[in-house]
Amino acid sequence: MESTIVATPHAHRINAWLLYVAARPFVLVDGHRHPARWGRPTTISVTPGTHAVAVGIMYRGTHWLLGTDGRSFDVAAGQTLTVEARNGALNSDPFILTADHQAL
Repeated sequence: MESTIVATPHAHRINAWLLYVAARPFVLVDGHRHPARWGRPTTISVTPGTHAVAVGIMYRGTHWLLGTDGRSFDVAAGQTLTVEARNGALNSDPFILTADHQAL
């Protein structure tokens, strides 16, 4: 049975105006980048087990991710892991992840 990670990146209210215009969020699951959109969930299918999840931003015209500080989460078979990611007030602050597990 397949499991799912649903991650939603949010910008801090202080720097959101800059990030919405100049940066794109990405969700990293086990080192693989998945493009995301601000305030919208990104759904990623995974196998059951432990997965490294991080969220970062890439400024337009660059090729490196900033603000990633991931965590490992256990995802059981048929489970959905919902992750909310919010960066700090400074652009150099990493995203803080909070998670909620739900059964399918």
